[in-house]
Amino acid sequence: MASVNMHKRSRSSQQMTGMEEGSPFLSSSTSTEWDPNSMGSSDTAVTDVFNMALLVMLYAMQGVPLGLSLGSIPFILKSQASYTEVGIFSLAGYPYSLKLLWSPVVDTVFSAKLGWRKSWVLPMQMASGLLMIFSAETAEYWLEAADIRSITTLFLIFVLLAATQDIAVDGWALTLLSRKNVGHASTCQTVGMNSGYFLSFTIFLALNDVDFCNKYLRSSPSPKGILSLSNYFYFWGWFYVVTTVLLLYKSEKPFHNTHISTGSDSQLSNLEPRFDASYKALDKLDSGDYQGQGNFDDNGKHRSTYEKKGLGVNERKREGFKLPFGHGSSNDKVAGTIRQIGVRRMYRRLWAVLTLPNIRSLSFVLLVCKLGSVTAEAVGVFKLMEKGVTREMVSLVVLIEFPLELLFAVFAGKWASRGRPFSPWVVGYYMRLGMAAISTCLVALFPVGATISSAPFFYIMIIVCGILTSFASTIMFVSQGTFFARISDSSMGGTYLTLLNTIANLGSAWPRFFIFILLDWLTVQECVGVGTGDGVLPLACPTRKGSFNPCTNAGGTCKITSDGFYPLSFAMILLGAFIGYLCRKRLSNLETAKVDAWRA
Repeated sequence: MASVNMHKRSRSSQQMTGMEEGSPFLSSSTSTEWDPNSMGSSDTAVTDVFNMALLVMLYAMQGVPLGLSLGSIPFILKSQASYTEVGIFSLAGYPYSLKLLWSPVVDTVFSAKLGWRKSWVLPMQMASGLLMIFSAETAEYWLEAADIRSITTLFLIFVLLAATQDIAVDGWALTLLSRKNVGHASTCQTVGMNSGYFLSFTIFLALNDVDFCNKYLRSSPSPKGILSLSNYFYFWGWFYVVTTVLLLYKSEKPFHNTHISTGSDSQLSNLEPRFDASYKALDKLDSGDYQGQGNFDDNGKHRSTYEKKGLGVNERKREGFKLPFGHGSSNDKVAGTIRQIGVRRMYRRLWAVLTLPNIRSLSFVLLVCKLGSVTAEAVGVFKLMEKGVTREMVSLVVLIEFPLELLFAVFAGKWASRGRPFSPWVVGYYMRLGMAAISTCLVALFPVGATISSAPFFYIMIIVCGILTSFASTIMFVSQGTFFARISDSSMGGTYLTLLNTIANLGSAWPRFFIFILLDWLTVQECVGVGTGDGVLPLACPTRKGSFNPCTNAGGTCKITSDGFYPLSFAMILLGAFIGYLCRKRLSNLETAKVDAWRA
């Protein structure tokens, strides 16, 4: 169905457009002097292969809670929860769309002894693993009872931990691989995230489904699926814990691929000091203000003596500079410089970008462009399940879409790179609106209780609609990513790109909560009496299936007299067409804007 693929769109667009780096003042090295592992030796190549495998595993571990929270759990909850409650659970995925808010903290607060990135990767993974182990049985109970508040809080924590880990892993990927192979980091990210998501969505949903297991995997039927949420939690919880312990012995060379910038905010936009093998400043940014020798502690404080040159140590300390360039070990130098930059300056730089007129205009487009199709894509599959489509069929559609999306991405990338990236984006936008209209009509016409053998045409249409919607959304996804990469300010590392991805992700996330609530408000049910001439009884029909139902308890039947899905879906499609008309000229102006208009 059209909505199935949209659960996977919540993952940041950096999958297609490259790696993010949380710090505005850090970037991957392009200097052979600064990268001691860039000599292309066979040992380096073998090390990179193992490191790429490590990255794939780390990203797959992030995909596990995302696949559950954005994919499997909403489908399981819908069997006994209302649309409003499913909308409340969708809030659990918000931390992944908001991780930019604390990414500067992850980049500047760390222990040099443990490692720049391991300081966050290890505790986040260990916390996730232990939480899975100790909450396994409780989570299973909450899911079966549809305890929305508890299950939402639990998965909100899981996604928060995964989002924080993602910031650190993205940064670690830039230094974990040698200079010549660092470009493969985005491939590791795509493969790992999609694999983890696939395991927790398609595989878990199928193995948890009673009908699928009884039909394909068992000789005799059973009332439950093969894989429960508690068993799934136990497996991944122990996997997280063991992996985290093993990572303690993984050495980290945190700064060998990293450039650093210091100075005023204006200088930070242009300066990028590099160091040669002897760690002497090449760009003369320090101007010989002072020199010193010795080691530095975790706070960047010099432990030995200084030789005063031009500007004394006390004066430098009053200006907030704890560590000079060109002194101590390479890791000490960069670690101290990162700390002296400070979190406040990072946030000031981000705010300056957000106030740019072009960024505000682009943000408006990104935040409203999903409104037209969100109802059909987020709710349509649930409406089909109410008419008898099984979770087995939903898993099948996702399984078919998974390899096709990779092909769509290649095609969309070539199309977007040939000229103006928003040209294919607009095509995908209107195609997506058209598929939303067709999907809504398909839901309305789908026969209640139809099976794939009794109504093969409708099931084929479900698959076709899902594939075409996936194609349209992938075109938009890759096209906007191409444009993001084109306008991003390289002096801010990957944070500029992460900012744009965050806004785009919010455009997909924020409407869903309100759409689910509106759906319950607009849907009208009446209690029809049994044995009383089918007259309407003055009894309430609750929206939640598992709750107390006065109507059915009195022998009546709850009947939907006005389904809010159809008017809401078509109203949003018309709104989407109007938004598209408003945004086309705005997008054209953004494409032709000069590069300086995107710089703070």
